[in-house]
Amino acid sequence: MNSVVFLHGAGMGGWMWRPQIAALRQFRCLAPDLPNHGTNISLPWRSIRDSAQWVAEFIRQEAGGRADIVGLSLGAVVGYELLAAFPDSVDRMVLSGGMGLGKPGRTMVGRLTRATMGLASSRLLVRATAAAMRIPAEDRALAVRDMTRIAPAVLSDMVDQVMAYHVDDSLRLRPHRVLAMAGRFEAPSIKHTVRHLAELMPNAKVVIVPKGLHTWNWQFPDLFSQTVADWLSRDS
Repeated sequence: MNSVVFLHGAGMGGWMWRPQIAALRQFRCLAPDLPNHGTNISLPWRSIRDSAQWVAEFIRQEAGGRADIVGLSLGAVVGYELLAAFPDSVDRMVLSGGMGLGKPGRTMVGRLTRATMGLASSRLLVRATAAAMRIPAEDRALAVRDMTRIAPAVLSDMVDQVMAYHVDDSLRLRPHRVLAMAGRFEAPSIKHTVRHLAELMPNAKVVIVPKGLHTWNWQFPDLFSQTVADWLSRDS
């Protein structure tokens, strides 16, 4: 049975993949919490590269050294870096909503995050955000828990790194099959990234999801699960 490692978004945890794991019983699904998230809140967040290395080690220990990858948002960016720096750890990939055409340096979004981080302690606001993200009602307590536990400085640094990330040109040499996706209503920079990835890599395909939001795994859980199953089940 193939192992599939699910990589979550910033401020979330492996729990965000509950609908997909329930639907994809034909795969061995693993959904770890990334450093400084969820059950791994005590592990420091250092960088996207460090997180990719952590995932590669997780794959070595829990999946026999190689696995398929499904990532969204931060998880997709970590997936890009995993593919660039640790390609022997991954097989097929489904990456959605990952930004990867940024420029180094502190970003306006990062500065705005720093300026508004005091609001992160407002559970009422976090609950409203969770509802807007289409997080299922039964998982919103977990979202509130995890979104309010990350230190403001850490989260803003994470945002800066994601906004600044640029996919490495070495990916043009990677033969991996990658499905790069974005929701129709995502930021233009994300849609540009997935199209660039499909042009860069020989075996990558781009899909723009009609009516899709950033977190369309919750918006259209059955469609997301079926898309993953179809891509990971194909031989070519």
